[in-house]
Amino acid sequence: MNVVDEGPQSSEVAIIVATKPDQPDPPTKTSASTSSISIEWVAPHDGGSPLTNFLLLMNSGTGSTTYTQIADITDISVTTYTKSGLTSGQDYKFKIIAVNLVDESTPSNPSPDITAAVVPDAPGDPTYLSSTQTSI
Repeated sequence: MNVVDEGPQSSEVAIIVATKPDQPDPPTKTSASTSSISIEWVAPHDGGSPLTNFLLLMNSGTGSTTYTQIADITDISVTTYTKSGLTSGQDYKFKIIAVNLVDESTPSNPSPDITAAVVPDAPGDPTYLSSTQTSI
């Protein structure tokens, strides 16, 4: 608008305001050994701003409610992780946080307990049941 008259209206532009990423689903176990656990997760909706990284948290073992960050994964195409140096027979839980340029997501709910595998006990001694001419 000027002193002469109004000009034509401009076209409308839709603006989507970016927000923090959605809360991820809990990670799941892919494998476990006596000293390591492998997990995977699905990237959540990015909130309108591309994801930049994932933060992985783990509790400190059976019965613990304290979570510590164990990794910062900056390649967002990576949605798996293996944590080593664990104690055989201990239960661990994991959480994921997705990050974009706006903020961090709410942490995922914890994974179910994931146990670092235990070496099985030795089998018992064999016992004699019966025999034939070709088998025992």
